[in-house]
Amino acid sequence: METKILDLGCGSSKHPNSIGADINSKSEADVICDLNNPNYPYFSCFYSYGDPTHKRCFSILSFDKIALRCGFKIIVKKFTFHKAFRRYKINFLANKFP
Repeated sequence: METKILDLGCGSSKHPNSIGADINSKSEADVICDLNNPNYPYFSCFYSYGDPTHKRCFSILSFDKIALRCGFKIIVKKFTFHKAFRRYKINFLANKFP
């Protein structure tokens, strides 16, 4: 079985042999898309509960089962935030206690 890797938010350091997705058109992404768009709701996002058209809310744990069903193996899961919030070390805390 061929290994499939989906690198969400890959930026300029896409995992080798992966399918990369990123908002930045100058990134190494194969697919340019805005993952911050409310159409991709994260369970703690206001839009996941505030928009009645949304059908599902995803958490960091949701991808465990989705990956298994689709034949993916999760190598790394981590949160990243806008650079304005990084100075507060929020990435560290969110990833320590997801």
